[in-house]
Amino acid sequence: MQKSVVILGALVLILGVAGAAQADTVAIALCVDSSGSIGVTNWEKQLDAYKSALDTYITTDGSIAVGVWNFSTSVLNQYTLTVIDSQTDKDTLLEKFTYGHANALTFQNGTTDIAGAINAADDALIALDNNVTDSYTWDKLIIDVSTDGNQVGGLGDPETYADEAITHGIDQVNAIFIEGFSGLNTSWVPDGSFSITVSDFDDDFADGISRKIATETGVVPLPAAAWMGLGLLGLLGATRRLR
Repeated sequence: MQKSVVILGALVLILGVAGAAQADTVAIALCVDSSGSIGVTNWEKQLDAYKSALDTYITTDGSIAVGVWNFSTSVLNQYTLTVIDSQTDKDTLLEKFTYGHANALTFQNGTTDIAGAINAADDALIALDNNVTDSYTWDKLIIDVSTDGNQVGGLGDPETYADEAITHGIDQVNAIFIEGFSGLNTSWVPDGSFSITVSDFDDDFADGISRKIATETGVVPLPAAAWMGLGLLGLLGATRRLR
């Protein structure tokens, strides 16, 4: 009897840690480069990789909000910052990354206004966080940029707008950079944020954006010890949010 109590106590501790970690709520503003240097072929690959990562790591329990900005010469908000609390919301989000779909992101094929995208995402995240008419509170506000180039035209230096976003209350301005552009500037990512640099839009980008979204959302499988504990009770688990 005493041994059973010890095992059950250990299981409660394991699951209690995992359960406590589920308290994080995350609002993510995705800023996707659609400048001419991407090209149509790589644009399709970029959308496919995003769709796979979002399908894997975006939950429908209302703990994650997502918005999508497509930037080139113009900055287009193509998915309003939305709390994903239903499969319908998630499906609508995934349509934006389904190449050839009527609702898919537009390939603009122009210049590269990284700063404009950061500025627009910053405004939307702060507005969401300040919205007192809903019941949501957000533990993390994240701007997530993907780009294969440097700022061309638009608002100007992305470092200025990334730093401003942090002062406004954004927790991170993260980036995934795709190599290929000579002199690619990765230095504008603020302290306390992170960036990933990948070599191409093939498997390297798909792996990079998957790791990036997983890190930002915190949605990962339960550790092996927790699965073993669940096995003791004959239960099956799904995935858990960890800090």
